[in-house]
Amino acid sequence: MKEKLEFTVAQIADLLGMSSRRVQQLVSEGTIRKSAHGSYDASVVTDYVRHLQQKARGATVATSTLNNERERLTAARADIAVMEMEERRGDLVLSKDVEAGWVAILALLRTRLLAIPDQLAPAVMGQKSRAAARDIIRDSLRLALEDLAEAEIGTDVEIDGRRKPRGDNAGRAGDATAAA
Repeated sequence: MKEKLEFTVAQIADLLGMSSRRVQQLVSEGTIRKSAHGSYDASVVTDYVRHLQQKARGATVATSTLNNERERLTAARADIAVMEMEERRGDLVLSKDVEAGWVAILALLRTRLLAIPDQLAPAVMGQKSRAAARDIIRDSLRLALEDLAEAEIGTDVEIDGRRKPRGDNAGRAGDATAAA
């Protein structure tokens, strides 16, 4: 039968390049095993190498995750910087500004359309033919739609405490709202 090599704490510490106290800590953590009669066999080296490999894998995963998160943060910051630049140039419009513009356009449309019956009633009543009345109504609707098409809705934005126009709508803020 083959005889197992037995090592003392001091020999294992020297073999693994650590203090005797650290070897005892590894035993208490369950990383390495001590034989029943208080000595150590060669499997301690294998146990310790396995422990270091697992630790290295965990560190790699943690480092990889941290690097991924840093990359995501950097990408998010870059995206924010691009959006801020586009907003300042007028290439990006906030959804609340788009909504305000559409509200102004629809208010103007509503006002123009609701005014048509009062404007047309006297003119249409005096017409003798259906075609003449239709032409008056058509012209009035066309005029209302042309007014709407020519209305300029602005999207001025405040930058650094000063109002600055965005895009092609420079200096036109509130025109449609005022007209409505």
